[in-house]
Amino acid sequence: NFDALTQADCDALIQKKLEKEANRFIRQWPEEKIAIENGRWGPFIRFGKKMLKLYSKPNKEKYTSEELAEIDLDVVKGMITEQDPTAFTKKATKKAAPKKTATKKSAAKKSPAKKAAAKKSAG
Repeated sequence: NFDALTQADCDALIQKKLEKEANRFIRQWPEEKIAIENGRWGPFIRFGKKMLKLYSKPNKEKYTSEELAEIDLDVVKGMITEQDPTAFTKKATKKAAPKKTATKKSAAKKSPAKKAAAKKSAG
């Protein structure tokens, strides 16, 4: 009920939201566009615009947030390539289609319609 909120309640909600945003990123590599973030169902990897699963350790245990803060970039890249094999391949840049020079089409000259000149008979 929004009518029953006091100023203290509003301040607490705002503080909680700011704290949640501050704890959103566990580890970031901005130059690689890779981040490990806290999500609704646990941590995940954000690679560019893609959100990928964070696999568990080889012994099937989940990573703790302390371990994720210290995780190596190569391990994260390995998880990304398992899920998206083409993630780190260089994309061939598309060459711009060669511009066609606009050739002016000269309109076919129409010979003026010959008018049957009605010859007036002189006389």
